[in-house]
Amino acid sequence: MKKLIICAATALFCAATFVECSKTPVEEREEIQNGTDIIRRNVPPQNSDGKIGDYYINETTAEIYGPKTENGGWGTPWRFGKQDNVGNAKIYSGSGAPSNTDPKYKEGDWYIDVANRKLYGPRTRNLWGNGILIGGAPNEGTNTDPDASLPNYRLDNDGKTLLAWINYKSQIIDMSKTPLNLVEKIEVAAFAGNKAIQKVIFGAQLNTIGASAFKKCYYLEEVVFNENLSQIDETAFENCWYLTTLNLPNRLEVIEQKAFHNCSGLTTVKIPGSCKSIKFAAFEKCKSLTDVQIGEGLENIHQNVFEECTALQSVVLPRSLKALGSAVFKGSGVKKVTFLGAYPETGIAEDAFREATSLSEILVPTEYLDEYINHFSGSDIKNLIKAIH
Repeated sequence: MKKLIICAATALFCAATFVECSKTPVEEREEIQNGTDIIRRNVPPQNSDGKIGDYYINETTAEIYGPKTENGGWGTPWRFGKQDNVGNAKIYSGSGAPSNTDPKYKEGDWYIDVANRKLYGPRTRNLWGNGILIGGAPNEGTNTDPDASLPNYRLDNDGKTLLAWINYKSQIIDMSKTPLNLVEKIEVAAFAGNKAIQKVIFGAQLNTIGASAFKKCYYLEEVVFNENLSQIDETAFENCWYLTTLNLPNRLEVIEQKAFHNCSGLTTVKIPGSCKSIKFAAFEKCKSLTDVQIGEGLENIHQNVFEECTALQSVVLPRSLKALGSAVFKGSGVKKVTFLGAYPETGIAEDAFREATSLSEILVPTEYLDEYINHFSGSDIKNLIKAIH
């Protein structure tokens, strides 16, 4: 690569490579395949400045613009440093991530990977860190700004974990496109509190949604799950008020505690047979929930799972069920519960139906009728147990 070293000074000429000019900005440029340059000035850019693919740094405000788009726009800037230290920093550019071992890079330097649109820095303790995505809306259509030069997200070094979603303007997030289609895990609280997001589409490789990943994304309306998802961690979608339908994928193994707690607009949930366990209060206070479909294969429903689901009318529990926990239907509106199999081997908690005042019948297979009645012999619940006809 051909390197151009530029030092601007009124009365001083710097002839040596990488010589610092006192109190003078130093710019490192590398001519790469697409000719990307970094322009450094003390004022915001004009549309006439630079060419497509260039980056622009306003040193007065420590803001970076770009890459410049085909329509001639620089987009919205992103602040990356402090105004008092940008002028003395070197900002490199190149194709690919910077080396941690190259001696030319010093403490405080910055680096733009123009091939992948990532900003690294400031370099600290001889390390560059993970880098932050900048500009260009790499997952198309996720930003209300058509020239989305704000960073959208942050990935770990191998690109398999989404650490955080940074752009709070994103409304539709499509993780099925490069590079987000390689993500296997969404980290704890990665999207938490995002009030703009309306829809998310998961990529094919995703297998784990971390704790509180989408917590308090109040206006999230739609989630398109992928088939490889195996785990939804605790409080992952808690307080997603506008979420209405969940069609959970066929490889899901566990729904952790409070995963969908207080999703007050949720009406329909389809749980696959691959899911072995629904943990504590997973759907508690989903007050619009009317339709719950549970696949054959589910083994454990833990305590308080459907507590205060006041719109719930009827639930059919599969033959595979092994345990029904305490207060599962507490304060719910359920009227009919059907057990398709034998009395669960680990049991039914005596207060599973506590305060479910609308409950009028519990249907069980004829051959297991006595077993169910005997379990509730000391409770009025026994009077509601009937054989399936």
